Amino acid sequence: MAMVVCPICNTENRDIAKFCIECVNALPTGQAKLAYASTQLLEPAAHLRRPPARRWLGVAAAALVALVITGIGAWYGYTPDQAQSPAVAAPPVAASPVAVVESTPAVVPAAATDPPVESPSPQRAAQAAKPTRPRTAVAAAEPRAACSGLSFIAAARCMAEQCTNPKFKPHTQCEAVRRQQRLEEEKRNPTLAN
Repeated sequence: MAMVVCPICNTENRDIAKFCIECVNALPTGQAKLAYASTQLLEPAAHLRRPPARRWLGVAAAALVALVITGIGAWYGYTPDQAQSPAVAAPPVAASPVAVVESTPAVVPAAATDPPVESPSPQRAAQAAKPTRPRTAVAAAEPRAACSGLSFIAAARCMAEQCTNPKFKPHTQCEAVRRQQRLEEEKRNPTLAN
């Protein structure tokens, strides 16, 4: 198979190719092959002959910018919030003196006053000081009542737990729970099915 050499980048291409696979310039075809064969190969384009030091300089600059931005973000994110100083308050304005009117309390008749409160006896004080016992939950009559107020999945788990209790084992709600558990187990392990 004959190869065509690109006159611009000196890359070998298939003889039926119309464009170079490297520089994407048009390749000589047919009649033009003879003309290109006699000419001297050209050097690669100037933009392809970039010195390696300049290439790394651009990469280093981009890395430095990324590092600075990351550092600023970290500094901003990890420094504790400082309380902003309060705005300068206006000096307090002296209030104009307010006229104070002194009033004498009205005389209350002695019969209208409440009798003095007696201090409780030591027995009553001891009874009042006793801490009250925390109320214990009344046992539910059915398993669903014990699981009331729970969300969907939590209620299902609570029902399964309540149905393991011997008190609720024969309950109809527990029969449904056991049937559902059996179906789920058969789906996970098809060999357990009849």
